Order: sequence, then C-alpha cells, then structure tokens
Amino acid sequence: QNMIHFAPNVFVLKYLQKTMQLSSEVENEATDYLLQGYQRQLTYKRQDGSYSAFGERDSSGSMWLTAFVLKSFAQSRAFIFIDPEELCAAKSWLIRHQRDDGSFPAMGRILNKDLQGGIHGKIS
Repeated sequence: QNMIHFAPNVFVLKYLQKTMQLSSEVENEATDYLLQGYQRQLTYKRQDGSYSAFGERDSSGSMWLTAFVLKSFAQSRAFIFIDPEELCAAKSWLIRHQRDDGSFPAMGRILNKDLQGGIHGKIS
C-alpha cells in the first residue's frame, strides 16, 4: 500500500521538473511525502534485502515488489537522500534469484494487483 502513494510522487516530480512547471511549494510538499514514504517502506524490508507487504511476517520477499521498490527508490534520489546500501541490498537479492535464462521467479505476494498493470506470466 505504501508504494501506491510513494511512486506517483516520484513520477509527478520528474514530469514537472522536465516540463519546467515544478514550483517550490509543490516540490516541498511532494518531497515531504517521499521522505515519509521512504521511511515507511523501510519497515517492510526483510533482512535478506527484499521487500514484502508484511516485512518479516511474510514467508518470503516479493520479487515484483522488491524490483518496484528498487526502481522507485533509484528514481527518487533526484529529490531525497536514499541510502545506497538500501539500493544495493535490493539489487543483490534480485540478482541472487535471477534464473539462468534471465527470468525471475514469481516469489512472494502482491496485495494490490493494480500496481502490476497488465504484466503477468513467466516472462514478466
């Protein structure tokens, strides 16, 4: 649920910045949301570097969520400080689980399937 609120702020900030429409008021408000969302998302991080909807209470990390968190955190670095170790931990977890054919297994669960869009199946 947290990433539903975190990621759009990154996308909107990037768009407004690129189109030179980003006011300081909007930037300040959105970066506050990013900071709060970043701290909140870290509470869902597992010791192995992955992320899941319930953190350590889940039986495993979520492949899709970990990749989405990594992408969103990496993109948000233009606006807030993201600890590079957080990025490295998620990236390492993803790489450790990548199959020989380059695909990634569907691990963990996603509570809100709307985040995934139309991407389902082995090759996603």
